[in-house]
Amino acid sequence: MGIKRSQKIVLIIAIFIFTLGFGIIIPIIPFYARNAGADAFVLGLLLATFSFLQFFCGPFWGRISDNIGRKPVVLIGLIGFTLAFLMLGLSNNLLWIFVAEIIGGALSAGIQPAAMAYIADITKPDERGGMMGALGAASGVGLISGPFISSILSPFGLSVPFFVAAGLAFVTLLAVNITITESVTTDRRLRLNDVLLPVFVAKMVVDTFRHMFGALRTPVGIYLVATLVISLAIAGFEGTFSYYIMDMFSLTDAATTVRLFGVSLSLTGPIVTGIAFALMGVIMVVCQGLMVGPMINRFGEDKVITGGLLVSAIGLALMLVTQYSPVTTIVGHDLGLLIASIGVVSVGSGLVFPGLNTIISKKTDERNQGIIMGIMTSYGNFGRIIGPPLAGYTYVVNIVMPYAISAAILAITSIGIFILGLYSQKKDQTKVAPEQVITK
Repeated sequence: MGIKRSQKIVLIIAIFIFTLGFGIIIPIIPFYARNAGADAFVLGLLLATFSFLQFFCGPFWGRISDNIGRKPVVLIGLIGFTLAFLMLGLSNNLLWIFVAEIIGGALSAGIQPAAMAYIADITKPDERGGMMGALGAASGVGLISGPFISSILSPFGLSVPFFVAAGLAFVTLLAVNITITESVTTDRRLRLNDVLLPVFVAKMVVDTFRHMFGALRTPVGIYLVATLVISLAIAGFEGTFSYYIMDMFSLTDAATTVRLFGVSLSLTGPIVTGIAFALMGVIMVVCQGLMVGPMINRFGEDKVITGGLLVSAIGLALMLVTQYSPVTTIVGHDLGLLIASIGVVSVGSGLVFPGLNTIISKKTDERNQGIIMGIMTSYGNFGRIIGPPLAGYTYVVNIVMPYAISAAILAITSIGIFILGLYSQKKDQTKVAPEQVITK
């Protein structure tokens, strides 16, 4: 079955809205949380809640879409997104913010797997790669656009970006309902034994952990551990630096005068964090799209990963150094230096993760690529779930701690990857075979 142009556009928009939500939430939610009395640890829990539910509910909705169809799951996800954004826009306390995050995370977790499965159902193999690439591009644009939208709309009120996102999600829901035809045939629909879906999902979670631990015994095990700790460190930085900017420059949702590369400007906190997150997204896209491939071909994966980790560690150190004496005595308390430091961190992380993807793929048998990439994603997701609360807790203890700890983790990991690269050059390379991961 060929894919119609209107269906393609609607699917791309649906994925765009899905990732746009992340982009909108990230710069705004810290100000919502602080206004509701949350410290950095509670903010970390808020950010981890969404990732946690996406991780555990995604397989459940994927299985549901195999039985009741792709279209209902996408519609349910968009309904969840719409409700979550409306609730966030109307919320005035932490309880409602958590409830909105739970609803949005649990229900919207099915959008991406169902959309990907829909493409697999209705495209020919030679068409599939291009369509998957288009969805990936829509996802990246959504993540970059969200912070920009937040920074533009937030001066009209902190809740305005959420209401706008809710409206976009609802319009997309209507478009999906009108234009998308179901791809799952009636003979594959819900059967009586599907009342055991919770048992299936529980088994799937157990299998995920079993494969994750089994993969540690393979030649890529050390790189999977590296994926976990690097994701933890980067997610901890991303989850707390909004509070760091607020505290360093006394920013709130009201306009405040700050120095930006020597120029005094009146800016609100959401505008500043929105610009910072958008800058991070743009830098990472540029690094991954233009720099990673040539650098890997020239220097090799190990050196690119090592260099990226060191660059990120230096960026985190600069975040701290540029905001304290004697630097501030010489150049003043300048927000531009902090944003530039964040840009340095983004350059490093933009190099690290593609490098890890490449080296793990190369060290894996062709028959086992899918499962090992899934396991790597699971390790990365766990780092992003654990990182924000841990960083938030250390931030409460001391504002410097999360960044100093993250910088140390990245620097130590870079040394380990460098030594591992030297060791690997002296040995014959053994690739991961299926039986090494999929144990009976």
